[in-house]
Amino acid sequence: MKKRQGFIFYILPFFVDIAFGILLICIPLLAIKIGANSLELGGLGFIITLFYIFFCVLFGKLSDRYKSSHFLWISCLICFFLSFAFLLSHQLYQLFLFMGILGIASAMFWPSIEVLIAKEGGKLLIKRTSKFNASWCLGSAIGFLAGGPLFQINTRLPFYFSGLIFLILVFFIFISIKEINHFSLQETSSKIDFLIPSGKSSSSYLYTAWLANFTLWFSISIVRYLFPKLSTNLGFSPSVLGILFSCISLAQTITFYALGKLSFWYYQKSILIFTQMVAIIALIITFLTSNVLTFIGAFALLGISVGITHSASLFYTLNTPENRGIRAGIHEGILGLGGLFGPLTGGILATQSTLRAPYLLAIIVIGASIAAQVFFKFKKKKL
Repeated sequence: MKKRQGFIFYILPFFVDIAFGILLICIPLLAIKIGANSLELGGLGFIITLFYIFFCVLFGKLSDRYKSSHFLWISCLICFFLSFAFLLSHQLYQLFLFMGILGIASAMFWPSIEVLIAKEGGKLLIKRTSKFNASWCLGSAIGFLAGGPLFQINTRLPFYFSGLIFLILVFFIFISIKEINHFSLQETSSKIDFLIPSGKSSSSYLYTAWLANFTLWFSISIVRYLFPKLSTNLGFSPSVLGILFSCISLAQTITFYALGKLSFWYYQKSILIFTQMVAIIALIITFLTSNVLTFIGAFALLGISVGITHSASLFYTLNTPENRGIRAGIHEGILGLGGLFGPLTGGILATQSTLRAPYLLAIIVIGASIAAQVFFKFKKKKL
């Protein structure tokens, strides 16, 4: 039973993010085809994330009180209808409307399933979050890789594929509903070793990880929503764009899986600071290059970086015996804030300056985060 339940909680995010990956690469391409500029592309990222942030906290709190399984199938059902709604969109305001609803559906799914996998703490939680992160991220890589060629063949084809995946998942959740509900009723023991360093507050680590995760999702959201415009100007095909985006997700997947096997990063702030420095290098390369192979290397580094900060943020968030739902909602909301302000500010900057200017903005944001973390780290030592 437990083995089957574990399979359910890894297979669901895998297929959900295949469908999401297809949508997230094809919606900006569809918007460009309609005539969207950089600011409007950033606005699409802004609107989906705005609704995601607000409803993540709400559904995270509800997941502590009610059966999370209901949110899972409702989310997939909404996404099924949205996949076909995008096909009817011929004006930008329609894309903005449907992106907002997509943000709500996403907020239903992710905090709810994170609460379900977090029934233990310590090393077992690390293994579960590692597999969970690797599953959704691998799905995302496949979605990005498939979305580009599908869009190139026929602009309607990727939306049919994503809709079909979401419909199958609705039935899959219904078939597995008893196992999911049985698992959700199990209580988390307060006697579990949560691996928190002796004599140290876990809160400071949590806040540091949240800040680092914010800056990395700020940066990666700029890439996801604004790079399609730059890639189009550079003459890259949708298939090449899909390969580039899949490199980010594949690097994240490998990082997520590796961190589940390693222990050196537990409650280490210096790891997070170094990771953000690597992300700055990746963004500098992205700013300077026009070569596909160099972009692949830069995006892989960015994927590794966000893989580390996301793993730390999710583990520190769930590594507690209580209030996991609301904390999961906050975790998702904070990375959502990065996704909110990244495309918006980056889109404004790209419109007023150049298509490469947003990557300089991302570098500045990460640099400010590192400076703040170093300052508070040494200030705390001094005190």
